[in-house]
Amino acid sequence: SLVPAGTTTDIAGNARIAGNVDMGAYEGSTVLPVRLLDFNVTLGDNDVIARWTTAMEANSDYFEIQYATDGIHFSKAGQTAAAGQSNGLLSYSFIHRNAAALPTSILYYRLKQMDKDGVFTYSKIVALSLPEVSEKILYYPNPVARGTLLLFKGKGIEQVSLFNIFGECAS
Repeated sequence: SLVPAGTTTDIAGNARIAGNVDMGAYEGSTVLPVRLLDFNVTLGDNDVIARWTTAMEANSDYFEIQYATDGIHFSKAGQTAAAGQSNGLLSYSFIHRNAAALPTSILYYRLKQMDKDGVFTYSKIVALSLPEVSEKILYYPNPVARGTLLLFKGKGIEQVSLFNIFGECAS
């Protein structure tokens, strides 16, 4: 077929005005697997609550909630199943238990969205400032089953005594 002067053709042979840089075959649209509308974290007692909303999901498998104390080296806090397919708004939440007991003044969070085909993307990183405490002793898990983890935050803690259920000193 004849192409008018000053035009070129795309992959399908349709006329296109020449003059702009054409970076190749970008005809058609690529659908992103998940459209994330928002992602935020809040503090509730010693737990951090992560909340996010999606507007569309295609082939989504799960969301992995990750945290870091330095904003660089992230660890898995947990994961939540994704809807898989959705064209409507969906709200998600995840509770990172005892996260405020971590030895830091700022926690950083991000989402890793995993598709069923193994492809993943990261959300933006959000920061949460933890309140300063003068003295705090936290233990995990509660109730204690077979041992516990004691975390000490603050200055000036000189002695710690542990008591069993009968009030007997165990330390």
